[in-house]
Amino acid sequence: MAQSISAGGQGHSLWMTAMQIVIGGIVMTAYSSTVESWSEVRWTAAFLYDTLFISVFVIALGWLVYFKLIGSGEASKVGSYTFLIPVGSIICSILFLNEHLTMNLIVGMVLIVASILLVNVRPRQV
Repeated sequence: MAQSISAGGQGHSLWMTAMQIVIGGIVMTAYSSTVESWSEVRWTAAFLYDTLFISVFVIALGWLVYFKLIGSGEASKVGSYTFLIPVGSIICSILFLNEHLTMNLIVGMVLIVASILLVNVRPRQV
């Protein structure tokens, strides 16, 4: 599927991202093992399901979609949409966790959306 080194001597971006995630996971697991006890982890079906869901759909497919979009368009435009993540998090928190919508959150979301529009909307030629 992905070759480890391309002809130009640079690594394949998908392979490099996978290695960063794996190495980061190893480092974080090693460190957390020194400050937390494995016996405190509750290996319930919900925990395993959530971990599998996040690993496959959020991380793996998220990165695949991101690289596909980067390859098909301007990186600056596609990359700007990653700033919608906090907006989505706020909306989910309000809908599912009964968080309160404050004026600071509204102002922050408006500024995020405005910045994305400034990057992606071209002014009309008159």
